[in-house]
Amino acid sequence: MSKAQAYIKKTIKVILWVILSFVLLFILIALLIRIPSVQTKIVHYATSFVSNKTHTKVEIKKISISFPKSVVVEELYLEDEHKDTLIYAGKAKINTTLFDLLKNKIAISSFDLEDASVKLHNTLSDSLFNYNFLISAFADTATKPKSDTLTASKWSFSLDRVSLKNVRFSYNDQYAGMSVFAVLKNSEFTVDEINPRKSVYQFDALQMDGLKANVLLKESANSTTKNPESVSPKIGAKSIELNKATIHITDSVGNLSVVSIIDESKLKNASIDLQTELLTSQSIFLSKSEIQYHTFAPEIASVETVAKSESNWKVSLNRIELVDNTLIYKSGNKPEAKGIFDPDNLTYSHLSLDATDFYYSSDLAKGSVKKFSAIDQNNFAIN
Repeated sequence: MSKAQAYIKKTIKVILWVILSFVLLFILIALLIRIPSVQTKIVHYATSFVSNKTHTKVEIKKISISFPKSVVVEELYLEDEHKDTLIYAGKAKINTTLFDLLKNKIAISSFDLEDASVKLHNTLSDSLFNYNFLISAFADTATKPKSDTLTASKWSFSLDRVSLKNVRFSYNDQYAGMSVFAVLKNSEFTVDEINPRKSVYQFDALQMDGLKANVLLKESANSTTKNPESVSPKIGAKSIELNKATIHITDSVGNLSVVSIIDESKLKNASIDLQTELLTSQSIFLSKSEIQYHTFAPEIASVETVAKSESNWKVSLNRIELVDNTLIYKSGNKPEAKGIFDPDNLTYSHLSLDATDFYYSSDLAKGSVKKFSAIDQNNFAIN
């Protein structure tokens, strides 16, 4: 055997031994991570690191890692700088390929969250939310050229399936004048695209059951101009199912209140573009539900108030199918006139509608009605 052949053979053996060593090392790490005492040390290190970095309380009761794909966190608690709950999660499970992190990829195949609470808020004088300290704590404080901020990130992110059970969400934007409190019993959805840079969020199938939400809109205490560089979100879904839900929206600027008690609803190929103020859907189905629409605007409104309440929203629906619903319309607080038609107090029960090519804007409303039936509060049937 020549020296060259012997050298090549020896080199191959060394390479094989290196590969085998790495494989054995990963197997050893995988086995060690499964040991409860090792996982406890990981929890202690992680919570101590985040707590020291943010100067806030961080707790995790248990973490389970099934190397290299699954991570389960139980009883996660993170407080804000005012010692109030920011995030609590009874159980969070993430299925991902940890090896992808070495390739600058975050690929999450599934994310399950149970018994969770999220509280976000800011103040009248500051637009920054109570989670901003996390961004500041982990942000690179080194001065960077302005051009670096425009450079596309080398990291890629993808999310496939999400499951939410018993989640409470509190959002209080005092600076902009909007607050949302929601409780969600169950929700499952699959994601087609998440692009925060372009503010595009596209879902495949979105299902929500047992949603209870209260939304309050009021005039902002701060007269700020909109950032020209910001892009409003565009959200779409191939199918949306919302069942057993109650949604209450109060708009103190537009002087109206809308209560939706939904038993069953479905939308197909729906999208909402907040930038162009456009809502579109191939079809919408609503059954055995109740919509209460109440306007409480003053009889004499100032020009300034009317200008602020103007809306440029457009709605385009290819088909509308309503089955056995109730619609209640009330204008002002005048008592209902019994036995006669009262345009300020209308109630239509057993309302069914089949319509196509519906379009609505501030200056135009049109559609083609194929079938309509309802009974008003005086038991007058309309067909």
